[in-house]
Amino acid sequence: GAPSASKAQKSKKNSELRRIVQQHNAFLSECADVNVGMFKESASDLIHASPQLANKVLLWLIPELWGQMKSSQRLQLTVCANKLLGKACHIQQSTKVNIIGTLLEAFGNCYPTMRLDSSLLVSLARYDRWWLASATLLNQYLAEMPEDPQYEIRGSLERIYRSKKENDLADGTWLQLGAQLNPVTRKALALQQHGHWQRA
Repeated sequence: GAPSASKAQKSKKNSELRRIVQQHNAFLSECADVNVGMFKESASDLIHASPQLANKVLLWLIPELWGQMKSSQRLQLTVCANKLLGKACHIQQSTKVNIIGTLLEAFGNCYPTMRLDSSLLVSLARYDRWWLASATLLNQYLAEMPEDPQYEIRGSLERIYRSKKENDLADGTWLQLGAQLNPVTRKALALQQHGHWQRA
């Protein structure tokens, strides 16, 4: 009675487990047939059908892929990203969800942060919808290498802040250098930041 019922239960569990494993193997086999071209085609359709959903997918997918890339692949992608973001046709997009904004945000979520050309970010920052994302990326570059003064990046960040009349932030960009600044320059920036234009 009892031993044979226990055996039957074990046999039922084993056959259920075999069925689940077979289903999983079939799923993995189907996945092996999927290639990048198929994904690109689907992603392209998605961008036109539902820009909001495409935005969410790209914000998740790009940092995931970046984290798995080798340094040579990251370099290639960075070169392509600089070219893509520099194309005027994307700036003309009138949709609320824009590819440039999506990419800037996605690249900012990558670790280490994708190093876009700072002059490109200054150029994109001329448009109100991208200035904050551009400034955020430049600030991330500074935060990732605090020991390096990175004068070019600070200069780009200052230009963005000054173009938006954010003069305190522009001065603060240089004041962050602290002791690395000439004492006279440091004092002048501090005076200027506190509104003492004549004394600066």
